[in-house]
Amino acid sequence: MLTQSDEQRMLVDMVDGLLVAEGHAWSNFAEQGLLSMPFATGRGGLDSSAADLSLVMGALGRADVDLPFLASAIIGSRLVRNLASPAQRLDWAPKIAAGTMVLALAHAEPGQHFDAAPVGAIAEPTASGFSLTGQKTMVLGGKHATHFLVSAAGPSGLKVFLVPADAAGVTMSPHWLGDGAELTLTGAELSSSNLLDGPDAATFLAAALDHGLAGLVAGAVGAMEQLHHLTIDYLKTRKQFGVAIGSFQALQHRAVDMLIELEQARSMRDHATAALDADPTIRRRAVIAAKAYIDGAARLLGETAVQLHGAIGMTLESPAGRLFRRLSTTQMQLCDRTQCLHELSLSPASLLEEDE
Repeated sequence: MLTQSDEQRMLVDMVDGLLVAEGHAWSNFAEQGLLSMPFATGRGGLDSSAADLSLVMGALGRADVDLPFLASAIIGSRLVRNLASPAQRLDWAPKIAAGTMVLALAHAEPGQHFDAAPVGAIAEPTASGFSLTGQKTMVLGGKHATHFLVSAAGPSGLKVFLVPADAAGVTMSPHWLGDGAELTLTGAELSSSNLLDGPDAATFLAAALDHGLAGLVAGAVGAMEQLHHLTIDYLKTRKQFGVAIGSFQALQHRAVDMLIELEQARSMRDHATAALDADPTIRRRAVIAAKAYIDGAARLLGETAVQLHGAIGMTLESPAGRLFRRLSTTQMQLCDRTQCLHELSLSPASLLEEDE
């Protein structure tokens, strides 16, 4: 695991404190400046590193808190930072930092959830701007969003639009999967000022998705850390036949297996985070490799934790049960294990040989 600086340890302590306090809320994150972390210092932000954002995601995973930090402060804010015009950033960034504008990327489409560039949604020019029509699925953070960043095929290629959640022609349906949603656009009318018209939208969209995957991995590792902690504590306190069940050698072996998976997951998280500033091909390979590994490790660690907790581990009244549900949900977000492994199998031979 990467060594944390004094400032990073202070950041973790602050976020942990916010999350254990009664009534932890989105507004508290805004008040502490956490929602301005991705923006440049010259534009009212903190210009925080990917490692700092990873630490916040880890804290959210450990606390099992449902806040749209990943969707809005990492994925959405990165797109605004890179694709929005100076005037748009001047308008939107303070609202995002204050928590009054909550973003969610609506990119995946039915039948091609994890493709890099779905083009089913169409943006047709109108006299005053554009009309958007299409279907988006598995919109991470969609239940919390005040605005969606919608990818669509325009007259000159892939474009990204800021779409208010309450705009005419926009229908949002909560998804059964975590805080996600389904989005239907039926001739949603937008002005030209809603178009994020920076150069090469596809490149910056891919980068935002990779940063999102790295954040998702960090949140999952945080949840795994807490689940491991709860399980070890349970083994020390739960008694059977007059002794703590943690004294049984077979259960000790299972606990060691959990720790091994957790340590390897931390290494994959750190590798993915460190690669976010690398060449796009290397960056993509690092994040999907991390996601593929974490999905498998989370399932093994989660199932083991539930088994060691016994029947109570299967219930949502149990913190272990809720963390297991969170990890199970994460496995289906942004890029599932099957798709990640498929992408890795298509990597150029030179890249596959780098780590050998």
